[in-house]
Amino acid sequence: MTKTIYSILLVFTAVFCSQAQSLVLTGVMHGPVSGTPKAVELFVINDIPDLSIYGIGCANNGLGSNGEEFSFPSGAALAGDFIYVVNDGPSFLSFFGFNANFVDGGTACNFNGNDAIELFENAVVIDTFGEISNPGDGTAWEYTLGWAHRLNETGPDGNSFFVGSWEFSALNEYNGTTQNNQASSPYPIGAYAFIIIEGCTNASAQNYNANATVDDGSCIILGCFYAAATNFNPEATVNDGSCQFPEPCNADVNNDAVINTGDLTFLLSSFGQACPVDPEFAFLQEGTGSFIYSDYQPLSDRPITVHYHIPAGNISTMPIVFVFHGNNRNGAEYRDAWIASANSYGVIVIAPEFSEEFYPGSAYYMEGNIRDSFDNINPESEWTFSIIDPLFNFVKTDIGNNSLKYEMFGHSAGAQFVHRFITFTSSNSANRAVSSNAGWYTVPDPSVDFPYGLNDSPVGLAELPEIFSRKLIVHLGQNDTDSNDPILNQTPGAVAQGPHRYSRGLYFYAQSLSISGINAIPSQWSKIEVPGVGHDFELMSIDAASILFE
Repeated sequence: MTKTIYSILLVFTAVFCSQAQSLVLTGVMHGPVSGTPKAVELFVINDIPDLSIYGIGCANNGLGSNGEEFSFPSGAALAGDFIYVVNDGPSFLSFFGFNANFVDGGTACNFNGNDAIELFENAVVIDTFGEISNPGDGTAWEYTLGWAHRLNETGPDGNSFFVGSWEFSALNEYNGTTQNNQASSPYPIGAYAFIIIEGCTNASAQNYNANATVDDGSCIILGCFYAAATNFNPEATVNDGSCQFPEPCNADVNNDAVINTGDLTFLLSSFGQACPVDPEFAFLQEGTGSFIYSDYQPLSDRPITVHYHIPAGNISTMPIVFVFHGNNRNGAEYRDAWIASANSYGVIVIAPEFSEEFYPGSAYYMEGNIRDSFDNINPESEWTFSIIDPLFNFVKTDIGNNSLKYEMFGHSAGAQFVHRFITFTSSNSANRAVSSNAGWYTVPDPSVDFPYGLNDSPVGLAELPEIFSRKLIVHLGQNDTDSNDPILNQTPGAVAQGPHRYSRGLYFYAQSLSISGINAIPSQWSKIEVPGVGHDFELMSIDAASILFE
């Protein structure tokens, strides 16, 4: 018989307190022969490079903590592993049918069925079973000649114990047994499951996720990351422009350690000279990084995180490519997919990330915020598209780049952004734009209602010559043919373009060619198909880089 004690409040508290821990107590077993085998089960939540920072201890007879009595040896453990620490290896093997990981010789595992167990990390208690100052007899958590097992998705609980996070066998469950499976309620070996929620687990980060259980490396910590600054923050992942540098003696322009008429003469002799940007004080630096951009005033209340990569070389002459992420809003991953190509071709990569918080859904990102929730057309200055050229100018000014135009690449949702950017912006500095594997399109057809066509949109027949004069490349993976993709738009307007992304891309390009031909408008649009590639932004990025820069 198994008794389970539930407490919704306590289970919630346990989950909430479990942030970023890597090891958890999941079971305690007290065997039939004078309590032997005695065993502790633990579960590895996150990969552990070195187990030696962990240990366990037994708080006997309600006399409080005995501290760490068994320390794990050096060695790694992988997420999802179960670890068993026992007092006696042969009796554990005989009773449970497999070898334990560690035998402690009866130090920490010298417990009775009413003793508490503590788990330590760097000598600090990170999880507890039982009440260390309670003898345990007759309590709800007593497990004499039986077992206790942690409920799924609870713990670790620090130095607190929540009985509602555990289930228990009946007392004396193991009486008369020689193997675990002979009990009417055997111990559920390896049954604990821990919910994996990836996110930022650093509470000081801008994007801290209180529900995350596994840190995915996405933490955004604003600050100054230039070591020469007086307010350098070594933990900063995004430079927020706050760097403060020691005040120089600015008036001593000829550096002779005194301010006099010589400085004025030197200044006048150099008057009107163009000066390059000092790379030490540029906002962007050679290499890979991110920053928050909110300088475009109409959208200053909707900041974007801009991920970038600047390869080694002459920054002033490097071409710039804007890379637009898909529906997962994963700008950093898209930036990373371009790093090898950027280094090879000598290209600066700028990957703006439009968060779901500030640019929710399709309307704000993929459709560019052209219309409000009442279907009124917003001023072009408020369109999401309108942030790109100011960002381009900001980057150029900051790093001293002389480019007059930029290239564009967008995949999936980013491809929707790109082809609508080309269609609707009244002016821009884009050179070529690669729209790769879009899920659906706005066809330049004035007879089809927006957003699937141009009817009741800001542009129409009169703007078609300008639209078709822009260099749009429809970029299609020939294997992008999953018509059951759960995020594929299945509205009637989208389905009318085809059953999957590849067919919809073919439809969009064919219809566009037909419209330009019927209206006798020359078209700069083109189509490139990639054999053997499906909905893969990394492979499509590599192909797009060769199209744009070889």
